[in-house]
Amino acid sequence: MTRGTPAIEATPPKSETPAATAPAPIRHRDAGNTRQYLLQAARPRFAYYGYAATTRKP
Repeated sequence: MTRGTPAIEATPPKSETPAATAPAPIRHRDAGNTRQYLLQAARPRFAYYGYAATTRKP
């Protein structure tokens, strides 16, 4: 390191970071809630883009 140059700290590899070594939280499956979340997301899109944008054209 020369004078006037800031020191560069090395970051640990991703495998050594705490987030990478922590176990993932347990997620429970819930089809009913998943459907509701999808419908909530789809409603504004359908209202904005309309039916024509939601159908597949051959």
